[in-house]
Amino acid sequence: MYDSEGNYYYVENASRDTPRIVPFNEYRFSHAEEEIIKRFDIGLPVTSPLVKQVHFEHYGNIYRVYSDNKLYRNFYNTISIDNRLVPIRAKPIYKHHLDCEIYDLKKTHVSYSVEYTGGRWRFEPSTSSSMSEQLKSAITPAMYDKTVDIHKLSMPGSHGLKFDCQGHAYLKQNGDLIRVLDFESKPYIKNNKGDELHLIYKQHEYSLSHVDAYNKKISLTAEEYLRDKQLNSEVGISNDNIMQLDPHWDLLKTHVRSSSYDIGDFVGSSIYVTFRLRYKKGSSSFHEPPDMQWRELIKCSDGKNVWQFQADMYQHNKNSGTFFSWHLKYSEAYYYSKAVNKDTYNGLVKIYNRNIKPLSPSSLPRALGRDERIENVQNYLKLHGGILDVTIQDNPRIIKRELKYNKERVIKFDLAMNDKSLLTFNQGIFIADGQPSVAFVTTSDNIAIASGEVNAEPPVEVSRQRILKHRK
Repeated sequence: MYDSEGNYYYVENASRDTPRIVPFNEYRFSHAEEEIIKRFDIGLPVTSPLVKQVHFEHYGNIYRVYSDNKLYRNFYNTISIDNRLVPIRAKPIYKHHLDCEIYDLKKTHVSYSVEYTGGRWRFEPSTSSSMSEQLKSAITPAMYDKTVDIHKLSMPGSHGLKFDCQGHAYLKQNGDLIRVLDFESKPYIKNNKGDELHLIYKQHEYSLSHVDAYNKKISLTAEEYLRDKQLNSEVGISNDNIMQLDPHWDLLKTHVRSSSYDIGDFVGSSIYVTFRLRYKKGSSSFHEPPDMQWRELIKCSDGKNVWQFQADMYQHNKNSGTFFSWHLKYSEAYYYSKAVNKDTYNGLVKIYNRNIKPLSPSSLPRALGRDERIENVQNYLKLHGGILDVTIQDNPRIIKRELKYNKERVIKFDLAMNDKSLLTFNQGIFIADGQPSVAFVTTSDNIAIASGEVNAEPPVEVSRQRILKHRK
């Protein structure tokens, strides 16, 4: 890696618990590596008459050490590592790519893999030194190629790639291999979904350039791909900016996570959005927070028809079952407060004290009905202040068995309060004969589905208000 002034640095992690970043000209071996080198040292300087220097184009200098028997001039190869000559074994793998290891002359079965990087030899780390931190964070275990024997690959060359005997190229992360395709012109990696992660090689490092995902229905920048990786995991993404909603309520955080599925007749996504709200103590009467804003722009291509619909879905369908947790937040918070084991509680609303600690079951008086549950929670917030986590679960999906035509749909979500946008993301669904159905949630707007001109009105079942009664 390079700094802003163009100085080359090593990310030193071989045989270390904590990686160190050191300048190239100050690279230091670990204590364990130094001990190995000392043990393998043959005890001759490069100036010895028994040592002959041989230069190899791709691997620098190799030193041949000859026996002092003038009749039988046998020799073995060594390299200079940490200013000591140690024996090296080299095995050809593919063209000029070699598998190299240093070994102990006294115990020839004891050996360690090495690589030639940046003009010098070093121990080969468990993760390719040519991988940027950004690329490392993009790699998942599903990308590992478990069919390849790592012991039959070359060491990394000046390009940073390992090769097998057929010329296939690999990077290494934590001892596992990642296949690099089209490495000579436009290198990329495929994940388990078939997405293409395109790489750029610059200043001795591979970094993520962009990603073509879902059969090229989305094009993502590297930043969007890494953000989507979080969005579509248990980690999720957040807007942590604190916002004063009114004199009584603050919004502390807005968080979203999602997962998509194609199961049986259903293809869609489960989207969980959490609003963390803080109520300030001291008011003589309780005050409701402002309404959330759940703004959606839906565009759908259904056969020859392309329609679009836009609305704040909370105002449009306030009684939709999607929003029941918002309407029943106090009653649901009461149930959470009374739960003995908070870790296994799977409700959508949680209540905490001002220090974000769950309330004990005895914090609220026992309630005999819905009105008392609401009153007990509101009284606690009014007297002590506190925090509510209100999670909205949305399940935008399409039922495949009801389709007569191929269908593509994109929903653009813009979550807001007090007309201030908090989080934006998109969900896409693609269903076509002879192709796998696709559903995804992304932060990218570069989506190549449902892109035709609008020529029809939205269906009544989309535009009409839906009314559901909530449980008490």
